[in-house]
Amino acid sequence: RADRDLVGLHVDDQLVVTKLATGSPAAKAGVEVGWALQQVQPSGEEEPLTMTEFKELADKLCKVRGYRPEFARGLLSELVTTGEIGKEMKLVFLDNQDKERSVSLILEKGLGQPT
Repeated sequence: RADRDLVGLHVDDQLVVTKLATGSPAAKAGVEVGWALQQVQPSGEEEPLTMTEFKELADKLCKVRGYRPEFARGLLSELVTTGEIGKEMKLVFLDNQDKERSVSLILEKGLGQPT
């Protein structure tokens, strides 16, 4: 799985990129700090997960499992920022000028991962 320390996401009302490691797949794809994630579509999935659906899943985890909202959203953000090495992930962001940006990236071994 990809190392989530390569991309920082602030989890509140939206997922916002807070850090990018130099050379990370997201940085190579042109993602910038401040961009807000709108959709994610891992390889093999027919439909992307929208952030509205993401929030609904987080709310369901809170109701069904009794998780705090911050924990539920953090758990789901872990799923959003990880995937199978070598597989493509499609992402849609709103950039810092509120323009929609679609990027595709190939997940790589993260920093500190075993070889």
